[in-house]
Amino acid sequence: MKKIVIIGDSIAAGFFEGQVTDLLNEYVTDTLTGMGFPDYTVVNLGERGASSATALEQLPKAEAENPDFVAINVGINDAINNRENVKEYGENLKKMITAFPAEKVILVGPSWVDLTIKTAGNKETLVKYIAMAKDIAQETGVNYIDMYHHMEVYPDPAEFLQSDGLHPSKFGYHLLGALIARDIKNKLLG
Repeated sequence: MKKIVIIGDSIAAGFFEGQVTDLLNEYVTDTLTGMGFPDYTVVNLGERGASSATALEQLPKAEAENPDFVAINVGINDAINNRENVKEYGENLKKMITAFPAEKVILVGPSWVDLTIKTAGNKETLVKYIAMAKDIAQETGVNYIDMYHHMEVYPDPAEFLQSDGLHPSKFGYHLLGALIARDIKNKLLG
């Protein structure tokens, strides 16, 4: 059985309808199986409320799993709650990414947020964090999933979110899981 480790925040953890679920894990493995790559399991180390700084604490556990692939999905809490730590966010991402060979890592950027509901955030700050994530991915040579872009180009991006305006709906987790699976497939096919 091959192993995918997911590190990050509540979105990475599969937070849905008030609790952590296996939704993201299932969408990743089901999509991979549908693409002809069965035999994958997900070890999800995502934690509610994690920032890039607290997600770093997941690193020893992630390394101990000796994963075939690692998906890092953190940043939305930094962008909404800490706003001014863009540089620290980039440094934390770099530490997480470089703990693994670049060919094993997929970095998921901060997602689109419905700011009419989640009023603590603002688009300008979110865009700065997304730009930092893109820059770090390019600098370290890892795959980057631009969740904000994938959601924003959709006619009604709010469909990807639960009523809190932040966490993915089932549709949103399906999109995220499929994008992670696609990147793994592309890495496998070289």
